[in-house]
Amino acid sequence: MSEVYDKDVSASAIGDTFGRIVEHMKTSFPLWEEFLSRGVRLQKQYEQTITAFSSFVEGFAKISEHAVRSKGSFEVGASLTNLVTWQRGLEQKMRDSVMSLYSNVLVPLNVKVEDWKKTTTQLKREHDREVQKAVEDIKESGKMTMKTQLSVKKAEKKDNTFKANEKRKRYERLYQETNNLIQLAESRERMYISRAIVEERLWFCGLANAFKLVMDVHVNMMGDVEGLQKILTNMESLSAKPNILADTVQQFIDQWSIPSLGFSKQHSPLLSNRDIGESRISLASNSSQGSTCTSSSISAPPPLSAAAPPP
Repeated sequence: MSEVYDKDVSASAIGDTFGRIVEHMKTSFPLWEEFLSRGVRLQKQYEQTITAFSSFVEGFAKISEHAVRSKGSFEVGASLTNLVTWQRGLEQKMRDSVMSLYSNVLVPLNVKVEDWKKTTTQLKREHDREVQKAVEDIKESGKMTMKTQLSVKKAEKKDNTFKANEKRKRYERLYQETNNLIQLAESRERMYISRAIVEERLWFCGLANAFKLVMDVHVNMMGDVEGLQKILTNMESLSAKPNILADTVQQFIDQWSIPSLGFSKQHSPLLSNRDIGESRISLASNSSQGSTCTSSSISAPPPLSAAAPPP
């Protein structure tokens, strides 16, 4: 039974593990504060990026609208407008992401870190008070037990069996009480160790849950990739061969003629599609030779006949 008194019953021996856990918790506070500071800087930078992106999309929208109003690129303009719509949706999701970071991470953590500091300090103060009381109780009970043990040995030396038995019973009772106090101190210390570990774990789990909300917004940002792929595929097919016009545009060109000049026009025989194509090539070639050459290629209108009826 003497092993009870060989233990180094002290506050440092009992609270060493708890103390190291609490110290680890305290050293994380500067890290949390640095994280929040960097998060605020990220939020501001993110907002500036969104503002620039919004301005860019606005400029892009003006170009797409201009393309829609053009004679020959309205279908490309419509495809560009679809892309603008997708980008505006992305812009809104970016704003949602910034708001989620602010409302779910930065603001709550800023409040919680201060609460964590108070909780850690209070937990350590409560623990130290309990440990100090446990150490005093164990030492007091241990002294009484050791004193009774010495009395038992003295009684045994004097061959006083009755007195020795009485002393031994008292010694065994005190020994059990001391052992119970040690077990109680160990049980309470395990409870405090558990509380410290759970408290610190709550911090990291809270951060994980908060970031889950932010990441949900990010996942939503990437959720419409299929829709974007359809837009890009359509744009690629329309812009792959710029010289091939839409049927309605080609029909508009084929049916175009000089507006009425106030007199009847002589119509040449209808040209075939091949002739029309060759005429486009000829006109494109002649346009580079200057306005004088172009004017000379237009024949003068025939003279009006006296007998001709008014137009």
